[in-house]
Amino acid sequence: MTKIKMSHKCERCGREAQYREACNHCNRKVCQSCIKNSKRTSTGRAIICKDCCGDSAKRKKHGQA
Repeated sequence: MTKIKMSHKCERCGREAQYREACNHCNRKVCQSCIKNSKRTSTGRAIICKDCCGDSAKRKKHGQA
């Protein structure tokens, strides 16, 4: 029986990460160091990664969440 190693790599920086969350704007799974901002909403957590934070339209949309 062969063990299969699950790859938990961050889709932004490529580092191994135990815990990743999806950015609400680009839907990439990013690690904690790549998350620029997160906030609690009535439907869960709103997360924006560092790449999406550079886009002013996405940043404005995140501020209104």
